[in-house]
Amino acid sequence: MKRTDFFQFKNGSKVPLPFSDKEYENRLKGLRKIITEKNLDAIILTSLQNVAYYSGFLYCSFGR
Repeated sequence: MKRTDFFQFKNGSKVPLPFSDKEYENRLKGLRKIITEKNLDAIILTSLQNVAYYSGFLYCSFGR
């Protein structure tokens, strides 16, 4: 049996951001400014609100 070296997973179409491209650019520009001012190499967003604000991704869990 021959195994493939990689697997490509199709994840569907890209979902549009909940805000305009310009707003997205402004948010990232502000974040990059903070990173530069504080001389940081990276950031870790730990709150759902910050992840949603900077990426547009809003996590929603469903329980049973």
